[in-house]
Amino acid sequence: MSLTYDTCAIGTCERPFAWSEIHHLIPWARGGDTDLDAIPLCSWHHHRAHDPRWHLTQHPLRGWELRARERRSRRPGRPQG
Repeated sequence: MSLTYDTCAIGTCERPFAWSEIHHLIPWARGGDTDLDAIPLCSWHHHRAHDPRWHLTQHPLRGWELRARERRSRRPGRPQG
């Protein structure tokens, strides 16, 4: 894996591969394998990848991205009038 990645897999992160944690794309607890179907993420990005408020995606040109999910309002809109 270190031949493919020099740093955290998130394209904008420059933390070195040596500081990375291996993130399995399908968690072992959900039936995923422990093989190389994984990416290296720094601790900050790895914790957010497991947080439902964040979304990890792979783009063909930009590589991996981790973005906050859009929040949906829980309050109904105010009546017009």
